[in-house]
Amino acid sequence: MMPTANTPVPKEALNHRDIEERYFSSMTMTIDPRKLQEAKEMLKNFRDQFCITMEDQPKKEVYRLVLQFFPLTHPDSEDSQCTH
Repeated sequence: MMPTANTPVPKEALNHRDIEERYFSSMTMTIDPRKLQEAKEMLKNFRDQFCITMEDQPKKEVYRLVLQFFPLTHPDSEDSQCTH
């Protein structure tokens, strides 16, 4: 059975693969909520281009890319830190 976007990721997929086969990254930043739509569009464009680039060769392995982008503060909160 071929995994789908909603297939759970077994812990073994993360725990039994070499660190060189994985990539994890995150960052916390402050943005203007008026730019939310632009941010979503940029992420969609990245995802689309990434898929086109990665799938242009014969396929041998199934990978999952997960992008999450959501607010951590309440709308009235003042937080101005950016952490990479």
